[in-house]
Amino acid sequence: MSRILFRLAMLLVAGAALHDAAGALAASPQSSPDTTVALCRFRTDADVKNWQVPRSKPPIVIELSKWPDGQEGACAKVTFPKWEKGSTWMSAVNLKDDNLAIKDWRAFDAMSFEIWSEYDGEMPLRVHLYDSNGGRSHSFSPRIVKGRQTVTLDAQWLNAVDASCINQVQLFITHPLATFTFHLGEIKLHRADLSAKVAALQAREKSLSAEAGAVDSSVLPVSRRDALIGDLKECRGLLDVAARRLQQGADVAKIEQFIALNLTLERAATTLDKARRNLALASGLAQFKNAPFGWGSTTSLEKVFQTDYQFGGAWGQGPNLTLARNEHEAAQVVVLPLRDLKNVRIETGDLAGPNGAVLKQECLRVDPVGYVDCKHPPYKVQRVGWHPDPILTYISAVDVPKMVYQAFWVEAFATQDQPAGTYKGTLRLLADGVEPVSVPLTVTVRDFALQDGSRLPLAMSYQGDRSLPWLYLEGDEEQKTAGYEEYREALRDWTPLDQVQRGDVRQALTVRRQTTDMLMDHRLTSDLIYRGTAPTVDEAKYILSKGANRFTIVYINCAPNLARGSKFPPGRKKEILDQLALRVPQYLQAGILDRGYIYAFDEVHENTFAAVMDIFQEIRKRYPQIPILTTARDPSFGLETGLDEVVDAWAPLLHVYDDQEQERVAARARGRQVWWYVCVSPRRPYPNWFIEFSATEHRLLPGFMSYKFKTDGFLYYALASWANYTKDSKGKWTSGRPSVLMTGGPLTNFTGNSWQNFNGDGRLVYPG
Repeated sequence: MSRILFRLAMLLVAGAALHDAAGALAASPQSSPDTTVALCRFRTDADVKNWQVPRSKPPIVIELSKWPDGQEGACAKVTFPKWEKGSTWMSAVNLKDDNLAIKDWRAFDAMSFEIWSEYDGEMPLRVHLYDSNGGRSHSFSPRIVKGRQTVTLDAQWLNAVDASCINQVQLFITHPLATFTFHLGEIKLHRADLSAKVAALQAREKSLSAEAGAVDSSVLPVSRRDALIGDLKECRGLLDVAARRLQQGADVAKIEQFIALNLTLERAATTLDKARRNLALASGLAQFKNAPFGWGSTTSLEKVFQTDYQFGGAWGQGPNLTLARNEHEAAQVVVLPLRDLKNVRIETGDLAGPNGAVLKQECLRVDPVGYVDCKHPPYKVQRVGWHPDPILTYISAVDVPKMVYQAFWVEAFATQDQPAGTYKGTLRLLADGVEPVSVPLTVTVRDFALQDGSRLPLAMSYQGDRSLPWLYLEGDEEQKTAGYEEYREALRDWTPLDQVQRGDVRQALTVRRQTTDMLMDHRLTSDLIYRGTAPTVDEAKYILSKGANRFTIVYINCAPNLARGSKFPPGRKKEILDQLALRVPQYLQAGILDRGYIYAFDEVHENTFAAVMDIFQEIRKRYPQIPILTTARDPSFGLETGLDEVVDAWAPLLHVYDDQEQERVAARARGRQVWWYVCVSPRRPYPNWFIEFSATEHRLLPGFMSYKFKTDGFLYYALASWANYTKDSKGKWTSGRPSVLMTGGPLTNFTGNSWQNFNGDGRLVYPG
């Protein structure tokens, strides 16, 4: 049977003998360099003129001034005028390029400045950093109230860009809703304290060495014991070198010397991490001495790597799950063989509950976690290579080599009528040639039920229909092409599966339906937000019956290179209006029109806004009750462009949503919704669904973050994008047909890359 595989994250919608005789050197330098360096000062008019401001009416003003509180010294007085229609949407002052005195910031771990605000309330000032490679930090939003305060941006913020080539510091407010005046003092860079870093690492090394002396490491293979001793010894040597260089007065004010010394400390930290992993492993495996394998459990939020990884769960303890009725929840059982094991697998059974209630075996599922090979992506990651991601539903057992971690995904489901209470039983952990092990499993069912689908409005696109059929179509090229057209027609008309003539087309459509069902069961709306043809009533009702809170009526777009000021193409306009004229009365009669919406103009820019207005006005005149959602790039959310009168919901990228707090508050005050979305952007420090990002982030996006930051909805462009992305001879990215289903396990035949090597982007399920 053909299956579609979930990505792991998408089920989340949830001794003394080790010491050298020599003691460690203290890391006290003979003389310390200045800990702060001035990036810019305001002493003369020339200093102020180093800051660039965009043209604006009324103008943005920056001028030399004295501090309002009479404090000694000069500052820059900056005035951002209240935004008016036609003026620039971003009031900003910029220190950039040749006016930026220091461009290599690798020796610094913070930036600070004094500021005095004249505004009575909280001033929405933000800070950006840019590097010469095109990178931009996320917006830093300090809390600035009336009066004087110090603003500090720490290392986490600085690490969002390439610190070796900073080329711009920007202070800004978007669409100022009032006139904001503030006084800006000297901007300082704070040098990283390597002496403190050495001291902290020495303390860690001392603690780990003491722990190593107290732990029975005999359970570890000889190679791991030797590595433990060697890593601690190497770390002490590196720290001694660093401390000695600081004692001897290494000139860490020079960037080259700072970087060299810091690299030494990073190597020491890496060796400590390796030692820590082996110590934790020895402690955890102590209870499994002379056993063929160790085992434990952890949450669904831990990504279990095969090697170079410290298990974060509980050794010797089984999963403990809590869920509502009508909810899926998962945990992981993790196996670590102490010798090579064949055919490792887990069997389930019924769980016994209160008053004779039973959680049936059919409500439990266990599958091996698989791995995909992730190459270097165009964003910073901690590791490349094999990453845990697919749930291997096409196999039940895997071979696991000695000292290689293997996770099994344990998922429970409680039906709407499952009695509340705690259910207990066991999982049987088996492998060829070893005695079975009983792993306790506890599932607590809460005394309430979740509704079908997501309470958060979702606009998500299956997006696999250009790829999936080719994995199942048979025959020569002409026959496959004909089959592809039959697949599209059957999907468009929502033809019952038993009426599809070709067996291979029917199989592809069956897999497609299974995928939709699986996604919907886990509260991910599998719709088609880019559909060019409005769905039949049957298809729309099917989507809604699976728990979707809305469905896409049609997608509207036009050529991205449309000349500025052009109307919407009349031929396509007629097609859209004809479709609406056909389907809207049908939706109304079926009682589902109030749950339909139009998605339009994906990420278009200002050159198309005349066309946007043209088609939207026509639709609004004929069908005022149908809401319109867009990701059009309008930073004013329609206020400045006039689109406010024809757009119901705006969906900016997540970081734009964050940047434009004033604009989204104003838009909601006008009765508009503001959603958010992610795709290949944003990157760190924002969460995304890239494979390398933590599973906690995967769950945050449609969950707690959406609640905390009050987004009106979440849009995601593709759930099953399986195209084969490659570069052509000119270096341009192209998408081709997928060629294979996922096979193998736990190491699969898949890489993680999707569009432009963004691992996992648009691919929340795999074909298998």
